[in-house]
Amino acid sequence: MRSTSRVRASLIAILAVAAALRIGWSAYAARPPSGSLHDPNFYLLYGEQIARGHGYVLPGTLGPSAYYPVGYPIVLAIVNFVLLHSLGDHPIGAAVAVNVVFGVGGVALIFLIGRRLAGDAVALAAAAVMALYPNLVYHTAVALTETVFNGFFLLFVLIVVDAPWSDRRFERGRLIGLGALLGVCVLTRPVALPLVAALFVVWMLAGFGWRRALAYGAVVGGVAVLVVSPWIIRNIRVMHEATLSTNTGDNLCMSRHVGASGTFQLEGNPCFQGFDGLPRPAFETERDSRNRQLALDFVREHPADEVQLWFKRIYRAFKDDWDGSWAAESYGDAKFMSNSTRDVVHDVGSYYYVGTMLLTVAGSVLIIRRQRGRLHPGWSFVGLAFLATIVLPVVVTFGDSRFHVPALPLFALMSGVALVALRDRVRRRS
Repeated sequence: MRSTSRVRASLIAILAVAAALRIGWSAYAARPPSGSLHDPNFYLLYGEQIARGHGYVLPGTLGPSAYYPVGYPIVLAIVNFVLLHSLGDHPIGAAVAVNVVFGVGGVALIFLIGRRLAGDAVALAAAAVMALYPNLVYHTAVALTETVFNGFFLLFVLIVVDAPWSDRRFERGRLIGLGALLGVCVLTRPVALPLVAALFVVWMLAGFGWRRALAYGAVVGGVAVLVVSPWIIRNIRVMHEATLSTNTGDNLCMSRHVGASGTFQLEGNPCFQGFDGLPRPAFETERDSRNRQLALDFVREHPADEVQLWFKRIYRAFKDDWDGSWAAESYGDAKFMSNSTRDVVHDVGSYYYVGTMLLTVAGSVLIIRRQRGRLHPGWSFVGLAFLATIVLPVVVTFGDSRFHVPALPLFALMSGVALVALRDRVRRRS
């Protein structure tokens, strides 16, 4: 499908706006994070340590670590290495550079996804919504995984929706590419692992048959394992445990205790007690194992509370949409905005988010009605990917506004459907 010159010009303008907003916000808000226990501090630290050739370790005598998946620190390390040997020591600059590229790239990818599923008009509308999305802009200035993960995730979705579904087959190269991307996604955020299950379901719904679906799933999963295996082998040798990250137990235990609110909670949380003074790697691996067991014990002993917490976690994850600006201020440890500016930033994020949520609902209804229940497999995969990589992990772990950020490009896509339908309706009435 070839785009007209007008469509290409519109896309270039949208990408230029996306870049300008992200660069402008970063020039204002990007700064080294303050505090000692926030995720951005550790991501920047690990990225810098790898870039300097020290490996995935904490400085001094603290020893090796595997607390966070290695994907994002490696991306930071690559850019950091270039900056160290050209512009000097700029760790936050590395994060911003990566985020701008992946943020603008994500807008281009959502255009290509929308174009494949619904045509140029929807594609441009979706790209515009994503380009302007306040919280996606806010995340550009902070060292968090979401922006980079969104780029890998959307490329995965594009390869899926662009497949020859009518032929009921996937080429070998496409399967290998999906497997490699899945491995990269898992190394960035392990919650991407259920994507292969979502693919299997869509293959079955599309009439591929269980044998072909299993064979395709085996190829995708096998390639993903090959991509992830060096990190697992490293952890077996260094951490004495086969793990993707040693924060799994913390994430499972975080909101599984008496009095849990369903969200991030450190104070008074029994999950983080009893390991002071224990050296690494035992500090990470033993706490990880103990907290996984505590989480299982809570589910077994408090099943009714666990079900109630599902809804609390989902509410906490989707209740607002300005966490990127909060992270830029180091979660309150390094405030640089005036109260009035902060209120405006939060309000812009919230109103835009509510608007796109409403448009997403409308767009979803329109798609189902237009296709009379026989959804294109690409749309089915978009829906299942949302459930598998955003909703399911929130239910399994804990609720945090940051966790829904990978859903925002999908909301932009569905909003594009609704906006184009609204435009067409207004034109017909006119």
